Amino acid sequence: MKPSKQRARKVVPSKTTDGVAAGLAPSWEARLSELELRQTQLEAENHNLRAAYQQLEASSLRRAKLEDHAPIGLVLLDRRGTILDLNRSAAALLGTDRKHLLGRLFTFLVVPEEIPLFEVHLGRCRRASTEYIPPHGKGAAAKRNESRAVVHPPETHKAISIELRLRGAGAGAVVVELASVPVLDERGRVTQLHTTLIDITERKRAEAASQATERTLRALIDASPHPVWFKDAAGCWVLANAAALELFELTGIDYRTKRDSELAAHSPFYRAALQARERADHATIETGKISRNDEIVPKPDGLARVIDFIRVPLLHSDGQPKGLVVLGYDITERQQAEAAMELVSRLPEENPLPVMRLNQGRILTYANPAAKRLLSSWGVALGEEGPGEIVQTARTVLANGDKRDLELSFDNRVYEVTFVPVPDADYVNLYFSDITERREAERALRKGHDELELRVRERTAELVRANAALKAEILAHQQAEFSRARLAAIVESSSDAILSSRLDGNIVSWNKGAERLFDYSSDEIIGHSLSLITPPDRQVEFQQVYERVRRGELVQTFDTVRLRKDGRPIPVSVTASLITDAGGRVTGISAIIRDISTRKRIEELVRANAALKAEILAHQQAEFSRARLAAIVESSSDAILSSRLDGNIVSWNKGAERLFDYSSDEIIGHSLSLITPPDRQVEFQQVYERVRRGELVQTFDTVRLRKDGRPIPVSVTASLITDAGGRVTGISAIIRDISTRKRIEEALRANEAKFRSFVESSPDAIVIVDQRGQIRLVNSQADRLFGYRREELYGEPLELLLPQRYRRRIASELEKLSSAPQVQPMRAGLELFGRRKTGGEVPVEINFSSLQTEAGVLVCSTIRDTTSRQQVELARARLAAIVESSCDAIISARLDQVVVSWNQAAERMYGYTADEMIGRLLSVVVPPERMDEFERMLEHIQREESLQPFETVRVRKDGQRIAVSVTDSPLKDLAGRIMGFSDVGRDLGERKRLEGEILQASEREQRRIAEDLHDGLGQQLAGISCLSDTLKQNLAERASPDAATAARISKLLDSAVAQTRTLARGLYPVAPEPSGLITCLKELAENISDLFKVTCLFDCPEPVLIEDNAVATHLCRIAQEAVTNALKHGRAQRVEIGLSSTPEQIILTVRDNGVGFRKNESLQRGLGLRIMNYRAGMIGGTFAIQKKTGGGTEVICTVPKTSAPRSAVRLESVNE
Repeated sequence: MKPSKQRARKVVPSKTTDGVAAGLAPSWEARLSELELRQTQLEAENHNLRAAYQQLEASSLRRAKLEDHAPIGLVLLDRRGTILDLNRSAAALLGTDRKHLLGRLFTFLVVPEEIPLFEVHLGRCRRASTEYIPPHGKGAAAKRNESRAVVHPPETHKAISIELRLRGAGAGAVVVELASVPVLDERGRVTQLHTTLIDITERKRAEAASQATERTLRALIDASPHPVWFKDAAGCWVLANAAALELFELTGIDYRTKRDSELAAHSPFYRAALQARERADHATIETGKISRNDEIVPKPDGLARVIDFIRVPLLHSDGQPKGLVVLGYDITERQQAEAAMELVSRLPEENPLPVMRLNQGRILTYANPAAKRLLSSWGVALGEEGPGEIVQTARTVLANGDKRDLELSFDNRVYEVTFVPVPDADYVNLYFSDITERREAERALRKGHDELELRVRERTAELVRANAALKAEILAHQQAEFSRARLAAIVESSSDAILSSRLDGNIVSWNKGAERLFDYSSDEIIGHSLSLITPPDRQVEFQQVYERVRRGELVQTFDTVRLRKDGRPIPVSVTASLITDAGGRVTGISAIIRDISTRKRIEELVRANAALKAEILAHQQAEFSRARLAAIVESSSDAILSSRLDGNIVSWNKGAERLFDYSSDEIIGHSLSLITPPDRQVEFQQVYERVRRGELVQTFDTVRLRKDGRPIPVSVTASLITDAGGRVTGISAIIRDISTRKRIEEALRANEAKFRSFVESSPDAIVIVDQRGQIRLVNSQADRLFGYRREELYGEPLELLLPQRYRRRIASELEKLSSAPQVQPMRAGLELFGRRKTGGEVPVEINFSSLQTEAGVLVCSTIRDTTSRQQVELARARLAAIVESSCDAIISARLDQVVVSWNQAAERMYGYTADEMIGRLLSVVVPPERMDEFERMLEHIQREESLQPFETVRVRKDGQRIAVSVTDSPLKDLAGRIMGFSDVGRDLGERKRLEGEILQASEREQRRIAEDLHDGLGQQLAGISCLSDTLKQNLAERASPDAATAARISKLLDSAVAQTRTLARGLYPVAPEPSGLITCLKELAENISDLFKVTCLFDCPEPVLIEDNAVATHLCRIAQEAVTNALKHGRAQRVEIGLSSTPEQIILTVRDNGVGFRKNESLQRGLGLRIMNYRAGMIGGTFAIQKKTGGGTEVICTVPKTSAPRSAVRLESVNE
């Protein structure tokens, strides 16, 4: 028995004592049975409730899991806005761990300025309880049912939405769409808020971009000078620019949502035109085709305008009309010009004046009716040659190509004939104008003009006299300004040092010639005393010159010595002159200082040569005197001896003993052959024979022998010895040792050779003339400069080498130099030219100096060809102008990186002025991470290797990094040695920005096309394919003969759907998921293998997950381009695509076994390579292409995992 039944029986007596108790026993039994039945029912209901509760728990758990993994944020709030619970998506969206958010007010996540907006939202949600209606009626039965019913779940209300900005995970705010559903209890009070958070940040950005694009388009339309307006499908105006409203006088009218017929009420004059436009626009919308036609629009001023209207219908994706764009172009002037051209083409025939054409300037090929009447009077027909004067003028005009007017008279009429040549067609047009009446009027006017001119002349004379004085004053001022400017140019370009100082000796100006001569720059010397360049022993001379200048005395050009910066003295020629102010007072001194080192060396050589010649002459005179007196002077230093006619010596003086080392005792009695060399015995015999015959023997040089056998050069003077009867009895000889003279002559010849070598080796032409101005010596440079052979110049006047205009001046200067020898510059204030043998002139610089020689005063003229210098100066000035006006930054630096020049474009690009950079290192503008690249560039320049332009990064003065294109090249001196390098930089910022925008626009357009293909054409084809399958099955069931055709159609449609999806996937290859790149590259390898029948493999050892879809898309595009190049240009049969990663970077490689690229082949010419390089730069990576050992090419793209895109990445290449 059940326990309940046992408990019930315990309360019932076992037996009764009276009848009442016995009567109640059956009722207790019934009651007990009823209770047992009720207990059983309650246990069954309890079991069912427990099962339902378990199911509810399981359902709640599943719902919690679904909510926790939902793609949108779910947040549970109480009525005060406290966070009770939230799912993972909400925590990720808010950028905070879930446990840190529980129990916080939601306002903690709202940006401060939008907290009031959220409070309003909470208030709206709380007020939802006032709209609550209980689920049961208010009657008693309802209340009883409610009391007996199981507790109902809380009632919910409709969602209340708001857009709100929250503080997200990053630095910026997140825009969300927040929708709250109030949860009500059984009494209708709000207890909780079920809130969803949907991130709409990107949508808002897209909407803002769309609005910006719309504003830009609207601004372009408003700024267009041509009428433009938009209509909707119903023909109502939507948008119009000012030109369109002005065209129909609708300015200021609210035209939106109105038809043309409605707008006609505001512009009655254009009613008909607007109605015609409405019909034409409606027809274009109905047909859906672009139309274009010219229409006439009348204007109130009576001048109609011709408008070229272009109507472009706008259609929805389903082909239904969406609207219309109308563009108008005013072509009134163009049609008027065409009409005018048409009239002009008829002018020759309609012209009442003669018009004709002469082919080749002589044959008449065309004449209008008026000209034909003229031809008949000439007796000439078409196809014949015209009159002589006209033909001669026409041929001259055709040859010169210039228009000419000629006045001719025919039939008592005067014509002005205009000859217009057409060289391309080889003919001349003649236009005749009858000017007879004009000539008669001119004669009448001339007569009146003469009378008027007489009266004007008298008045003019008075004005001329008054104006003459004013012109003279202006002319004097202009001449002074011109002279000052010309003098400044001469001073700056002079090769001489030109300086000026105050009366206290302080320097105030210092030209380039002074910088070269003294090695002081103008900044170093200006403000210092001239004593700085004056030697201590010349200070008195310096003071004397200044005292003479102060007294106003004239200081002639004088030679002196000055000091260079390094203390080295240099000989100079100084010409000093006064500097006076407008009142004539002396305010300073100007000096022209010329380096005369070369002239001094020449003068020293000439003086040494003259002294040597004088010494030789004196020595010869002394020898002659001693020879004449040797016979009577025993003490002579010369050897004096005598011999009989047989040659035996009879006398021998002390000089002979010293000369030959024989004593008189040893030699007297011996023959003279003892001191005569064997090879001179014949000479000895010949001399004795001549003496015997009584002939005169002149002094001659020969060689004799000393006692020790050593030969000595001697001079021999032989004379007869006669007795008292006059008979020749012997010979006396004076023998002089001429060893010293021989040495002097050798030295003289060496000096002359040195002098001639110096003259010949001079880089300038040297011409030496005598006092009469005749040329005595020229060097080879003079031969080359003037084109004469030196034999042609000897004895000719110096004026032969100068143009006629300089000859009188040169003759005067030569005369001054001959009378008062000095160095005379001829270039100060005068451009000189030399005259070549051919008659041509050459610019030269001439310096004269006088040389005092034994033959008299010689004038040495040093002539320097300045053609190259002028060309160099002109080229330097032109190059400097180009560099300064260039838009590119042009910099030159030494090999030690020190900047030498810095143009204006460099100042604009880098922010440094030229004064700030010149003298500093160029590496100032090179970022630290680019120093290796910069040093490699310097190594290439030092090795004289060619450098291609490359893209890199530079740093501005303000620290901003800019992308530039750099071209570096070596700078060499005249000897070909590298002295530095030039750096030409071009700012690529704007180009990079445009390239990025183009690439982004291309990606967006490809994405849009892919979406249209997938969602539009792909879905339509898929629907058609389903209908085709149904049709195929129906036809197959009816055994129709068209079933096979339907099957082929179905198959073709399936193929079209697959191709459409493949095409859409190719346009938008990477799915927006971390593993999208792996899937894309795997599909790329499979498609390449299937389409091109080559081996294409994809290797990814470990998953490489990329969160940024833009990075994945760029890497996919690089891989596609590299594979395409391998197949197209490398003709590869095997391609391997690799994707791997390290903790710092992602590496993409594409290898092939193709032909590769040629050695030293430029890798920056191809568009594909540049795009791959640019894509790598967009994602902050590097791109390299290298030739594999054994053949093939390898492309490597490396992208850092955490790095911002750089502005430029250099394309690298490695040859084998």
